[in-house]
Amino acid sequence: MCGIVGIYNLSEKDNEIKLDQVVKKMTDSIAHRGPDDEGFYVENKVALGHRRLAIIDLSPLGHQPMFSEDSNLVIVFNGEIYNYLELAEELEGLGHSFKSKCDTEVILHAYEEWGEKSLNRFLGMWAFVLWDKSKQEMFCSLDRWGVKPFYYVLDKEKFVFGSEIKAIFQYPGVKREPNYANIFDFLVFNRTDHNQDTCFSGVKRLMPGHWLKINRDGKVICKKWYTIKYQTYKFNHKDDDLIANSKHLRLLLEKSVELRLRSDAPVGSCLSGGLDSSTIVALVKNKYVNTNLKTFSAVFPGSWADESRYIKLVNKKFSLKNYQVEPTSKDLLKDVKKLIYHQEEPFGSSSIFASWSVMKLAHKHKIKVLLDGQGGDEILAGYPYMAGFYFYEIFKNGHLICAITEMIKFWKKQKFNFLSAFQIFIFKLSPKFLQNKFLRFSSSWIDRDFFNKYEKKSRFAESFFSANSLNESLANHLKHKLAHLLRYEDKNAMAFSIENREVFLDQNLVEFALKSAGSLKIKNGATKMILREAMKDILPEKISNRHDKIGFDTPEEMWFRKEEMLDFVGNIIQSDSFRKRGLFDLTKIIRIFENFKNNSAKYQSVLWKLVCLELWFRIFIDPDKF
Repeated sequence: MCGIVGIYNLSEKDNEIKLDQVVKKMTDSIAHRGPDDEGFYVENKVALGHRRLAIIDLSPLGHQPMFSEDSNLVIVFNGEIYNYLELAEELEGLGHSFKSKCDTEVILHAYEEWGEKSLNRFLGMWAFVLWDKSKQEMFCSLDRWGVKPFYYVLDKEKFVFGSEIKAIFQYPGVKREPNYANIFDFLVFNRTDHNQDTCFSGVKRLMPGHWLKINRDGKVICKKWYTIKYQTYKFNHKDDDLIANSKHLRLLLEKSVELRLRSDAPVGSCLSGGLDSSTIVALVKNKYVNTNLKTFSAVFPGSWADESRYIKLVNKKFSLKNYQVEPTSKDLLKDVKKLIYHQEEPFGSSSIFASWSVMKLAHKHKIKVLLDGQGGDEILAGYPYMAGFYFYEIFKNGHLICAITEMIKFWKKQKFNFLSAFQIFIFKLSPKFLQNKFLRFSSSWIDRDFFNKYEKKSRFAESFFSANSLNESLANHLKHKLAHLLRYEDKNAMAFSIENREVFLDQNLVEFALKSAGSLKIKNGATKMILREAMKDILPEKISNRHDKIGFDTPEEMWFRKEEMLDFVGNIIQSDSFRKRGLFDLTKIIRIFENFKNNSAKYQSVLWKLVCLELWFRIFIDPDKF
């Protein structure tokens, strides 16, 4: 796990730029991603930089940039190839020899042996760049799900890339300008990272499952090397199918955990008390009984977001050493600018601060690797509203009675989640003009001129809500929702020099989940049914039967009612910079804030959005004004 940067000058225009100095500045800007080592490669028009967080083979043999045996290929790599041992053994059988025991060298030899097809052999998370000296060609690749970030700027003069956007801004002349189309999607749909654009105009991201190749003539080829596949089934509720499939899911989870425990640095785990994180801890302790696994949690005593009672159950069951942090609104105000600086793009909830606080805690206890459950909801239908897609799938296939029966069971089991699922069901049944009216109504606090300008340009709604089955919806979530959650986690973890490993995003596990019938995931009013069945023998019953979903959330409404937070929000709303942005309907925003402040209305998440977005503008777009 590391930070990578690089430059490929494509014309004579930038020849006066001193590549060694610029690439050093770029690398320094992301030093937090790799405090253990730094390295550079610079030639005529190319510069590569690397910051190392030593996880596999802690010796100097893991130094990057790393060279192939003939010194023709140069690589900078961020991530982990979990099956590197198996690949190394196979490559040795084909005549390759290794100097180190790290996965970086495995990538080099695999690329020499299989070229671009080597990507299909990798199980892991990665963003890497290979420079081919003889061809004067740069090859960039991203893993299947986009766990690792890769940003770039490309024009006729240059190709500049980095693990973080702030590194790209170190290159002379790269402008910091807002991309209002993506800001629109953030405000209306609470989405970023869902397309190749960022909230910065001209700064792109390499999309998951893609590679990009660029040569000395400036010719660029971008290709999708991995496609997410799903399968749709007829409605089916056979118990024997659930039992058999849950056993297979358990085996896949166990293998995923085994691979992600490969590390020469200390490994811990996040623990929220939810089904996913508890599953990971249970699988580790079930196989490695004597392992001293440290777990890290955020708790909020006295609030609805507190999961202490569930965390205690898991700790007691598996005799864990658990460390806890209690984030407060004052802590948020203290760290909010640092948090946004590291996240680099806006985010729609203060829940990201819970993760930030956990990463800070793990860093304090010298943990370099954390296992995490990100992706479990996306592949096993863990979000309650996903049931709405399932209801629609059953209804569309002519099973009206079954659809109504499932709705009733869902309502009885989790009344507090039923509305979100039912809204999706009704939304899917509604004609497009009513869907558009709903989106306009739910975003009435956005400036109408801004909304009208960008509404037709946005493609998020039609791509995300187009699913006609649960599995198609899961595939859409992997494509359009998971990416921003992965960004939150990567940026939070790397801010504290921690590698996060996603157990549920093992390729074999994901593909199995998306080929399994929807009735194995949502059944009798419960979500993630197949996982509950797979883990019921080792998890505490109160965990495997939990139906309230919290995750690493925060008591945001409680925080915003604190005097210091009300003053902070009020000052932002009153500021000239906020009022001149032209993004919000100021009359409605002031009314929402005043009604909340006077306890005459409930909290609305737009209050966090306006705070986060305004601070983002001040930190990145016009910092000289503040």
